[in-house]
Amino acid sequence: MKTISFENLEDWMEARKCKITGSRLYKVVNLKKNKDGTVTPKKGYYELLAEKMTGVGEFQVAGENAMDRGHRLEPIALEVYGKQIKKKITNELVIWVRDNDDNIGLSPDGIISKTEAVEVKCLNGATHLEVLLTQKIPTGYLFQAYQYFIVNDDLKKLHVIFYNPSLKAKQLHTIIIARAAIQEEINKYLEYQRNTITEIDETVARLLAEG
Repeated sequence: MKTISFENLEDWMEARKCKITGSRLYKVVNLKKNKDGTVTPKKGYYELLAEKMTGVGEFQVAGENAMDRGHRLEPIALEVYGKQIKKKITNELVIWVRDNDDNIGLSPDGIISKTEAVEVKCLNGATHLEVLLTQKIPTGYLFQAYQYFIVNDDLKKLHVIFYNPSLKAKQLHTIIIARAAIQEEINKYLEYQRNTITEIDETVARLLAEG
């Protein structure tokens, strides 16, 4: 065993990079195998992968607000992707509202046409790489994708792009969702929203009537 001494916190943090440490072991170990004998990596696996891809350690990640980071990088991501697919993507401050229900809306990140739109996610390195390798959109973001189709009946295709310029490779990757593939979910969550709005309106009316 080697013992390494440090004179400052910065050097200590640098030395921890790309290592499975005691605080990280639980986040990496997964002894449960899938039916096919494979093991699904845990979050620590992707964090370690991100460190090796960015050179940034777990304690060195910039403390930028996630929303601020998205607003800063979103126009860049749209420009890069527009050049990649050779299509013009507009990035305007607009809200889409469903034709027959003003209570159901969405703010699109990018618009290619009435039938094609873009959602941008500028995630931390670990989540960015997890989506890249699994090709699975995290549940919360998947519901955002559903809403595009729920609000816009004419939408046929949504480009969900993931952008992280800190990575040494694979800074931008895309998962394209077609309406036909999720029509059941679109119908399900449109009905759910309508029922929820009706229930809320009825509750408001009852409370107002009670004074």
